[in-house]
Amino acid sequence: MVVDTHPSATQHAYAVTAVDEAGNESAPSESQYLNVQLLPITSLSVTQGGSDAPVLSWTHPGGAIEGFDVYLGDEMSDVKFNDSPLSATNFTDHGWSGDQRTYTVRAVDGVDEGLGRSITLPLIEAAPVEGQVLRRGVMNQLEYTVHNPADAAVSGLRLKLTVSGRTHQSEAFTLAVGETRTVTVIVGGYADLEGYAALRRTLEIQPGVDELIEIVREDMVSVQDGMLVLSVLPEEFTRGGNGQVRFTLENSGAADIEILTARYKGSKASDEILFYLEDEEGNVLASVPFYLATGNEVTTLSGGHARQRGQA
Repeated sequence: MVVDTHPSATQHAYAVTAVDEAGNESAPSESQYLNVQLLPITSLSVTQGGSDAPVLSWTHPGGAIEGFDVYLGDEMSDVKFNDSPLSATNFTDHGWSGDQRTYTVRAVDGVDEGLGRSITLPLIEAAPVEGQVLRRGVMNQLEYTVHNPADAAVSGLRLKLTVSGRTHQSEAFTLAVGETRTVTVIVGGYADLEGYAALRRTLEIQPGVDELIEIVREDMVSVQDGMLVLSVLPEEFTRGGNGQVRFTLENSGAADIEILTARYKGSKASDEILFYLEDEEGNVLASVPFYLATGNEVTTLSGGHARQRGQA
């Protein structure tokens, strides 16, 4: 075997000759055409939003190619969408009717086609559990039912929810053939949410390296007020001396929360919790940051900050 480590950008054929011990060389064999720049697609994605037709997008390293062919089906398919090579690196499947589709993209140079790369848009859908609301001021736990009606398992799934320009996502999960599961996404109850909030729901699938499938839907969710209930419990204070105070923070939301109780591996107090002592006219007499580095449900994170978990 011979490896051409410096292939020509203009010559695309190889031939073999035989040489005897005396140096006599035979006529060249039939040449084999090869375009070394006819490489496979680098990345491939498909996005299907609402009732819109799926949009296929890809990237390619470029070179001496004429364009791309898009096929319906896998590597062995001969059902081609385009009559002539596409110069663009995207394609919209206007013939889609809500069914599962497999697409294959190949680079072409007018003589030959490169290796194809395939991706499948499945029938998987995610539906919100009825009766859910989004509450301001607390962390929310939104649930969705995800079903796989296809005849193959699907892995590398995530459910992403975007509300008020902020995106939240679930843990990665896998669906077996015919499996239905409930997927949870934690969403913040932001103060700027209106009475009804537009929510963009994206079911994201990464079947392989540099491959992405996105199934996008739009929802409206009702927004209501929620709150964390704070109680401050001081002991007696003596003018000119030190006093003690403690507090409780009740989490009325559906998801756990964390509060910052110390920083820098417990060496500094929290910069997010401050106690203020005021007189009857509202004048600040003293302010002290809260400090708690160890205790029940207190965890020191890799960055050195200590947080205490509050359960829903």
